[in-house]
Amino acid sequence: MKRLCVLILALALAVFMTAPAFATWTRVVTMGNQVVYGQDDYNIWGFTSTVNNYPRHLIIDHSVSASDLEFGLTESINGGTRLGMIVPFMKNMVLGAFISDFSQDYGSFTPGGGGSPITDGFADQKIDLFWGYRASNFDLGVRIDWYGEGVEIGGTQSEGALGLNAGLGFNLSGNMLEANVMYRSLSFTNETFGATPVPITEKDGGSDLGLNARYLIAYNSMVTLVPAFQYRSQKIGYTVPAPSTEAAQSTTTGWDLGIGCNTVPLQGTEFLTSIGVRSFSAKVDSSGTDTLDASDSHMPYIAFGTEIQVKNWLQFRFGAEKTWDSIKDNLSNPEAKAWAASFDYMVGAGIMVGDLQFDVEVNPGWFNAGPYLLSGESDGDMFGWISIKYDYR
Repeated sequence: MKRLCVLILALALAVFMTAPAFATWTRVVTMGNQVVYGQDDYNIWGFTSTVNNYPRHLIIDHSVSASDLEFGLTESINGGTRLGMIVPFMKNMVLGAFISDFSQDYGSFTPGGGGSPITDGFADQKIDLFWGYRASNFDLGVRIDWYGEGVEIGGTQSEGALGLNAGLGFNLSGNMLEANVMYRSLSFTNETFGATPVPITEKDGGSDLGLNARYLIAYNSMVTLVPAFQYRSQKIGYTVPAPSTEAAQSTTTGWDLGIGCNTVPLQGTEFLTSIGVRSFSAKVDSSGTDTLDASDSHMPYIAFGTEIQVKNWLQFRFGAEKTWDSIKDNLSNPEAKAWAASFDYMVGAGIMVGDLQFDVEVNPGWFNAGPYLLSGESDGDMFGWISIKYDYR
Protein backbone atom coordinates (compact mmCIF):
# COMPACT_ATOMS: atom_id res chain seq x y z
CA MET A 1 0.00 0.00 0.00
CA LYS A 2 1.28 3.40 -0.87
CA ARG A 3 2.11 5.71 1.97
CA LEU A 4 -0.42 8.56 1.91
CA CYS A 5 0.72 12.19 2.02
CA VAL A 6 -1.88 14.80 2.79
CA LEU A 7 -2.19 18.29 1.34
CA ILE A 8 -1.79 20.57 4.40
CA LEU A 9 -3.37 24.00 4.52
CA ALA A 10 -1.36 27.00 5.68
CA LEU A 11 -3.32 30.00 6.78
CA ALA A 12 -2.46 33.61 6.13
CA LEU A 13 -3.46 36.81 7.83
CA ALA A 14 -4.30 40.32 6.54
CA VAL A 15 -2.92 43.65 5.34
CA PHE A 16 -5.16 46.72 5.61
CA MET A 17 -4.81 49.90 3.58
CA THR A 18 -7.02 52.99 3.46
CA ALA A 19 -6.69 53.51 -0.31
CA PRO A 20 -5.54 51.43 -3.29
CA ALA A 21 -1.74 51.11 -3.29
CA PHE A 22 0.92 48.89 -4.81
CA ALA A 23 2.34 46.23 -2.52
CA THR A 24 4.55 43.28 -3.34
CA TRP A 25 4.43 39.89 -1.65
CA THR A 26 7.69 40.82 0.08
CA ARG A 27 6.03 43.86 1.63
CA VAL A 28 3.10 41.71 2.79
CA VAL A 29 5.44 39.21 4.45
CA THR A 30 7.45 41.85 6.31
CA MET A 31 4.37 43.59 7.74
CA GLY A 32 3.22 40.67 9.86
CA ASN A 33 2.54 38.15 7.09
CA GLN A 34 -0.92 39.66 6.70
CA VAL A 35 -2.36 38.90 3.27
CA VAL A 36 -6.08 38.62 2.83
CA TYR A 37 -7.64 41.98 3.53
CA GLY A 38 -5.27 44.52 2.01
CA GLN A 39 -6.18 46.98 -0.72
CA ASP A 40 -3.00 46.39 -2.71
CA ASP A 41 -1.86 44.64 -5.86
CA TYR A 42 -1.49 41.27 -4.16
CA ASN A 43 -5.30 41.19 -3.80
CA ILE A 44 -5.63 40.10 -7.42
CA TRP A 45 -4.89 36.52 -6.29
CA GLY A 46 -7.74 36.38 -3.76
CA PHE A 47 -10.16 39.09 -4.90
CA THR A 48 -9.87 38.91 -8.68
CA SER A 49 -12.01 41.99 -9.33
CA THR A 50 -9.18 44.18 -7.93
CA VAL A 51 -7.14 43.53 -11.09
CA ASN A 52 -8.93 46.60 -12.51
CA ASN A 53 -7.06 48.82 -10.00
CA TYR A 54 -3.67 48.11 -11.63
CA PRO A 55 -3.94 48.65 -15.40
CA ARG A 56 -0.22 49.37 -15.93
CA HIS A 57 1.68 47.07 -13.64
CA LEU A 58 4.85 44.96 -13.89
CA ILE A 59 5.94 42.85 -10.91
CA ILE A 60 8.48 40.19 -9.97
CA ASP A 61 8.35 38.26 -6.67
CA HIS A 62 11.36 36.07 -5.90
CA SER A 63 12.49 33.87 -3.03
CA VAL A 64 15.87 32.22 -2.48
CA SER A 65 14.05 28.96 -1.74
CA ALA A 66 10.75 27.34 -2.66
CA SER A 67 7.98 28.90 -0.59
CA ASP A 68 4.24 29.26 -0.57
CA LEU A 69 3.02 32.28 -2.53
CA GLU A 70 -0.66 31.44 -2.81
CA PHE A 71 -3.30 33.85 -1.59
CA GLY A 72 -5.55 32.54 1.18
CA LEU A 73 -5.77 29.27 3.03
CA THR A 74 -3.80 26.73 1.02
CA GLU A 75 -0.19 25.64 0.83
CA SER A 76 -0.72 23.25 -2.08
CA ILE A 77 1.17 25.62 -4.38
CA ASN A 78 4.96 25.66 -4.10
CA GLY A 79 7.41 27.95 -5.83
CA GLY A 80 9.89 30.76 -5.47
CA THR A 81 9.51 33.19 -8.37
CA ARG A 82 6.61 34.76 -10.26
CA LEU A 83 6.71 37.43 -12.99
CA GLY A 84 3.77 39.11 -14.66
CA MET A 85 2.24 42.18 -16.23
CA ILE A 86 -1.19 43.82 -16.37
CA VAL A 87 -2.08 46.10 -19.31
CA PRO A 88 -5.14 48.14 -20.43
CA PHE A 89 -7.40 46.46 -22.99
CA MET A 90 -10.07 48.25 -25.03
CA LYS A 91 -12.45 50.41 -22.98
CA ASN A 92 -12.73 49.80 -19.20
CA MET A 93 -10.91 46.46 -19.42
CA VAL A 94 -7.52 45.02 -18.49
CA LEU A 95 -5.58 41.87 -19.40
CA GLY A 96 -2.84 40.18 -17.38
CA ALA A 97 -0.48 37.23 -17.70
CA PHE A 98 1.89 35.67 -15.14
CA ILE A 99 4.47 32.90 -15.39
CA SER A 100 6.32 31.23 -12.52
CA ASP A 101 8.15 28.16 -11.24
CA PHE A 102 5.12 27.22 -9.12
CA SER A 103 3.74 23.69 -8.93
CA GLN A 104 0.76 21.87 -7.46
CA ASP A 105 1.78 19.27 -4.86
CA TYR A 106 -0.21 16.06 -5.24
CA GLY A 107 1.53 13.94 -2.63
CA SER A 108 1.41 10.15 -3.00
CA PHE A 109 -2.01 10.16 -4.67
CA THR A 110 -0.31 10.72 -8.02
CA PRO A 111 2.23 8.83 -10.12
CA GLY A 112 5.31 10.79 -9.03
CA GLY A 113 4.36 10.82 -5.36
CA GLY A 114 3.79 7.10 -5.59
CA GLY A 115 7.33 6.38 -6.67
CA SER A 116 7.50 6.95 -10.42
CA PRO A 117 11.13 7.31 -11.54
CA ILE A 118 10.16 9.97 -14.11
CA THR A 119 7.44 12.28 -12.80
CA ASP A 120 7.84 13.91 -9.40
CA GLY A 121 4.30 14.27 -8.02
CA PHE A 122 4.09 17.96 -8.93
CA ALA A 123 2.07 19.64 -11.70
CA ASP A 124 4.13 22.57 -13.03
CA GLN A 125 2.53 25.96 -13.67
CA LYS A 126 1.98 26.75 -17.33
CA ILE A 127 0.34 30.21 -17.12
CA ASP A 128 -2.06 32.44 -15.16
CA LEU A 129 -4.35 34.69 -17.23
CA PHE A 130 -6.44 37.65 -15.99
CA TRP A 131 -9.33 39.61 -17.46
CA GLY A 132 -11.01 42.55 -15.74
CA TYR A 133 -13.93 44.84 -16.51
CA ARG A 134 -14.82 48.06 -14.69
CA ALA A 135 -18.44 49.27 -14.85
CA SER A 136 -19.90 52.40 -13.29
CA ASN A 137 -21.03 50.62 -10.11
CA PHE A 138 -19.06 47.36 -9.94
CA ASP A 139 -15.80 45.62 -10.87
CA LEU A 140 -15.57 42.13 -12.40
CA GLY A 141 -12.45 39.99 -12.58
CA VAL A 142 -11.68 36.51 -13.90
CA ARG A 143 -8.51 34.41 -13.58
CA ILE A 144 -7.63 31.10 -15.24
CA ASP A 145 -4.68 29.05 -13.95
CA TRP A 146 -3.25 25.99 -15.67
CA TYR A 147 -0.79 23.37 -14.38
CA GLY A 148 0.49 20.17 -15.98
CA GLU A 149 3.31 17.65 -16.15
CA GLY A 150 3.66 14.10 -17.48
CA VAL A 151 5.37 11.49 -19.56
CA GLU A 152 4.13 8.90 -22.06
CA ILE A 153 5.99 5.69 -22.90
CA GLY A 154 3.16 3.60 -24.19
CA GLY A 155 1.35 4.26 -20.93
CA THR A 156 0.88 7.72 -19.44
CA GLN A 157 1.84 9.13 -16.05
CA SER A 158 0.77 12.75 -15.58
CA GLU A 159 -0.63 15.39 -13.21
CA GLY A 160 -2.77 18.38 -14.11
CA ALA A 161 -4.84 21.21 -12.66
CA LEU A 162 -7.14 23.78 -14.24
CA GLY A 163 -8.66 26.56 -12.15
CA LEU A 164 -11.17 29.39 -12.51
CA ASN A 165 -11.50 32.41 -10.20
CA ALA A 166 -14.30 34.98 -10.47
CA GLY A 167 -14.64 38.09 -8.32
CA LEU A 168 -17.07 41.00 -7.92
CA GLY A 169 -16.56 44.29 -6.11
CA PHE A 170 -19.19 46.90 -5.23
CA ASN A 171 -18.71 50.47 -4.00
CA LEU A 172 -21.38 51.07 -1.33
CA SER A 173 -21.33 54.75 -0.38
CA GLY A 174 -17.55 54.83 -0.07
CA ASN A 175 -17.19 51.36 1.47
CA MET A 176 -16.12 48.35 -0.60
CA LEU A 177 -17.83 44.94 -0.58
CA GLU A 178 -15.81 42.27 -2.38
CA ALA A 179 -16.34 38.54 -2.90
CA ASN A 180 -14.48 35.86 -4.82
CA VAL A 181 -15.19 32.21 -5.67
CA MET A 182 -12.75 29.71 -7.11
CA TYR A 183 -12.80 26.15 -8.46
CA ARG A 184 -9.81 24.10 -9.53
CA SER A 185 -10.05 20.65 -11.07
CA LEU A 186 -7.24 18.26 -10.04
CA SER A 187 -6.52 15.27 -12.29
CA PHE A 188 -3.90 12.59 -12.87
CA THR A 189 -3.25 9.50 -14.99
CA ASN A 190 -1.21 6.58 -13.65
CA GLU A 191 -0.58 3.73 -16.10
CA THR A 192 2.15 1.16 -16.62
CA PHE A 193 4.62 1.89 -19.39
CA GLY A 194 4.75 -0.40 -22.41
CA ALA A 195 2.82 -1.49 -25.46
CA THR A 196 -0.31 -2.42 -23.47
CA PRO A 197 -0.78 0.16 -20.70
CA VAL A 198 -2.58 -0.98 -17.55
CA PRO A 199 -3.97 1.45 -14.94
CA ILE A 200 -1.99 1.32 -11.70
CA THR A 201 -4.34 3.67 -9.88
CA GLU A 202 -7.31 5.68 -11.14
CA LYS A 203 -8.48 9.12 -10.10
CA ASP A 204 -11.38 9.18 -7.65
CA GLY A 205 -12.32 12.83 -7.41
CA GLY A 206 -10.09 15.87 -7.45
CA SER A 207 -11.24 19.41 -6.66
CA ASP A 208 -10.22 22.63 -4.92
CA LEU A 209 -13.02 25.02 -3.85
CA GLY A 210 -12.69 28.43 -2.20
CA LEU A 211 -14.64 31.49 -1.09
CA ASN A 212 -13.29 34.87 0.05
CA ALA A 213 -15.41 37.80 1.24
CA ARG A 214 -14.59 41.10 2.93
CA TYR A 215 -16.07 44.52 3.66
CA LEU A 216 -13.76 47.54 3.81
CA ILE A 217 -15.30 50.17 6.11
CA ALA A 218 -13.88 53.69 6.08
CA TYR A 219 -14.34 54.47 9.79
CA ASN A 220 -12.77 57.92 9.38
CA SER A 221 -10.00 59.61 7.41
CA MET A 222 -7.29 57.71 9.33
CA VAL A 223 -8.87 54.33 10.12
CA THR A 224 -10.19 51.51 7.94
CA LEU A 225 -11.88 48.42 9.43
CA VAL A 226 -12.09 45.17 7.45
CA PRO A 227 -14.13 42.17 8.64
CA ALA A 228 -13.46 39.18 6.40
CA PHE A 229 -14.14 35.46 5.95
CA GLN A 230 -12.38 32.71 3.99
CA TYR A 231 -13.23 29.08 3.29
CA ARG A 232 -11.24 26.45 1.40
CA SER A 233 -11.81 22.74 0.69
CA GLN A 234 -9.61 20.35 -1.28
CA LYS A 235 -10.28 16.71 -2.18
CA ILE A 236 -8.33 14.14 -4.14
CA GLY A 237 -8.41 10.35 -4.12
CA TYR A 238 -7.55 7.18 -5.98
CA THR A 239 -8.79 3.64 -6.50
CA VAL A 240 -6.88 0.54 -7.61
CA PRO A 241 -8.60 -1.36 -10.43
CA ALA A 242 -10.32 -4.69 -9.67
CA PRO A 243 -9.78 -7.23 -8.31
CA SER A 244 -8.09 -4.95 -5.75
CA THR A 245 -10.32 -3.10 -3.29
CA GLU A 246 -7.70 -0.52 -2.33
CA ALA A 247 -8.91 3.08 -2.33
CA ALA A 248 -8.23 6.30 -0.48
CA GLN A 249 -9.40 9.91 -0.42
CA SER A 250 -7.75 12.93 1.16
CA THR A 251 -9.82 15.92 2.27
CA THR A 252 -8.50 19.20 3.69
CA THR A 253 -10.72 22.06 4.79
CA GLY A 254 -9.98 25.43 6.35
CA TRP A 255 -11.73 28.61 7.39
CA ASP A 256 -10.63 32.00 8.69
CA LEU A 257 -12.78 34.66 10.34
CA GLY A 258 -11.18 37.91 11.45
CA ILE A 259 -11.16 41.67 11.53
CA GLY A 260 -8.34 44.08 10.83
CA CYS A 261 -7.57 47.73 11.31
CA ASN A 262 -5.26 50.06 9.45
CA THR A 263 -4.30 53.36 11.06
CA VAL A 264 -2.45 56.14 9.25
CA PRO A 265 -1.61 58.69 11.98
CA LEU A 266 0.61 60.78 9.70
CA GLN A 267 1.86 60.74 6.14
CA GLY A 268 4.40 57.98 5.51
CA THR A 269 3.52 55.93 8.61
CA GLU A 270 1.09 53.01 8.78
CA PHE A 271 0.15 50.62 11.58
CA LEU A 272 -1.58 47.38 10.61
CA THR A 273 -3.26 45.03 13.08
CA SER A 274 -5.56 42.03 12.81
CA ILE A 275 -7.16 39.49 15.13
CA GLY A 276 -9.24 36.44 14.34
CA VAL A 277 -9.77 32.71 14.59
CA ARG A 278 -8.95 30.06 12.03
CA SER A 279 -8.89 26.31 11.77
CA PHE A 280 -8.00 23.63 9.28
CA SER A 281 -8.32 19.86 9.23
CA ALA A 282 -6.92 17.01 7.16
CA LYS A 283 -8.54 13.60 6.79
CA VAL A 284 -7.67 10.47 4.83
CA ASP A 285 -10.30 7.76 4.39
CA SER A 286 -8.45 4.63 3.34
CA SER A 287 -9.21 0.97 2.79
CA GLY A 288 -5.80 0.30 4.33
CA THR A 289 -4.42 1.20 7.75
CA ASP A 290 -3.11 4.72 7.06
CA THR A 291 -6.29 6.57 8.02
CA LEU A 292 -5.56 10.12 9.19
CA ASP A 293 -7.64 12.62 11.15
CA ALA A 294 -5.69 15.74 12.08
CA SER A 295 -6.47 19.38 12.81
CA ASP A 296 -4.67 22.61 13.68
CA SER A 297 -6.55 25.62 15.05
CA HIS A 298 -5.33 29.12 15.85
CA MET A 299 -7.73 30.66 18.36
CA PRO A 300 -6.92 33.46 18.31
CA TYR A 301 -4.22 34.74 16.00
CA ILE A 302 -2.88 38.29 16.34
CA ALA A 303 -0.72 40.16 13.83
CA PHE A 304 0.94 43.55 13.75
CA GLY A 305 2.89 45.43 11.10
CA THR A 306 4.23 48.91 10.54
CA GLU A 307 5.79 50.81 7.67
CA ILE A 308 7.83 53.94 8.30
CA GLN A 309 9.09 56.21 5.53
CA VAL A 310 12.42 57.63 6.69
CA LYS A 311 13.39 59.17 3.33
CA ASN A 312 11.43 59.79 0.16
CA TRP A 313 13.35 56.85 -1.33
CA LEU A 314 13.56 54.55 1.74
CA GLN A 315 11.03 52.70 3.92
CA PHE A 316 11.56 50.42 6.92
CA ARG A 317 9.03 47.70 7.83
CA PHE A 318 8.54 45.50 10.87
CA GLY A 319 5.98 42.80 11.57
CA ALA A 320 5.06 40.11 14.07
CA GLU A 321 2.57 37.25 14.22
CA LYS A 322 1.36 35.40 17.32
CA THR A 323 -0.88 32.32 17.22
CA TRP A 324 -2.43 30.22 20.00
CA ASP A 325 -2.34 26.71 18.61
CA SER A 326 -4.44 23.62 19.28
CA ILE A 327 -3.25 20.48 17.47
CA LYS A 328 -4.61 16.96 17.04
CA ASP A 329 -3.06 14.07 15.08
CA ASN A 330 -4.49 10.58 15.45
CA LEU A 331 -1.49 8.91 13.73
CA SER A 332 0.78 9.79 16.65
CA ASN A 333 -1.84 8.82 19.24
CA PRO A 334 -5.64 8.68 18.80
CA GLU A 335 -6.11 10.27 22.23
CA ALA A 336 -3.36 12.88 21.95
CA LYS A 337 -4.01 16.62 21.87
CA ALA A 338 -1.45 19.41 22.06
CA TRP A 339 -1.50 23.14 22.54
CA ALA A 340 1.20 25.74 22.12
CA ALA A 341 1.82 29.35 21.11
CA SER A 342 3.88 30.36 18.09
CA PHE A 343 5.64 33.64 17.32
CA ASP A 344 7.21 34.98 14.14
CA TYR A 345 9.05 38.26 13.60
CA MET A 346 9.82 39.97 10.29
CA VAL A 347 12.01 42.86 9.10
CA GLY A 348 11.99 44.49 5.67
CA ALA A 349 12.78 47.57 3.61
CA GLY A 350 11.64 49.29 0.44
CA ILE A 351 13.89 51.30 -1.88
CA MET A 352 12.37 53.57 -4.54
CA VAL A 353 14.29 54.60 -7.66
CA GLY A 354 11.91 56.76 -9.66
CA ASP A 355 8.91 54.59 -10.57
CA LEU A 356 10.89 51.41 -9.84
CA GLN A 357 10.64 49.88 -6.36
CA PHE A 358 12.71 47.15 -4.70
CA ASP A 359 11.35 45.38 -1.59
CA VAL A 360 13.43 43.02 0.53
CA GLU A 361 12.76 40.73 3.49
CA VAL A 362 15.80 40.86 5.75
CA ASN A 363 16.77 37.74 7.70
CA PRO A 364 16.61 38.86 11.39
CA GLY A 365 19.50 36.51 12.23
CA TRP A 366 21.70 38.44 9.85
CA PHE A 367 21.64 41.41 12.25
CA ASN A 368 23.28 39.22 14.90
CA ALA A 369 25.88 37.59 12.68
CA GLY A 370 26.55 40.60 10.47
CA PRO A 371 28.48 40.40 7.20
CA TYR A 372 30.79 37.39 7.05
CA LEU A 373 33.64 39.70 6.04
CA LEU A 374 33.46 41.40 9.46
CA SER A 375 32.31 38.66 11.84
CA GLY A 376 33.48 35.43 10.24
CA GLU A 377 29.99 34.05 10.93
CA SER A 378 27.03 33.30 8.68
CA ASP A 379 23.37 32.95 9.58
CA GLY A 380 21.88 32.12 6.21
CA ASP A 381 20.90 34.41 3.36
CA MET A 382 20.70 38.11 4.10
CA PHE A 383 17.48 38.43 2.10
CA GLY A 384 14.63 35.95 1.88
CA TRP A 385 11.97 37.45 -0.38
CA ILE A 386 12.91 40.09 -2.96
CA SER A 387 10.33 41.89 -5.11
CA ILE A 388 10.58 44.38 -7.96
CA LYS A 389 7.67 46.42 -9.28
CA TYR A 390 7.25 49.05 -11.93
CA ASP A 391 4.02 50.99 -12.42
CA TYR A 392 4.42 52.58 -15.82
CA ARG A 393 2.36 55.55 -16.96
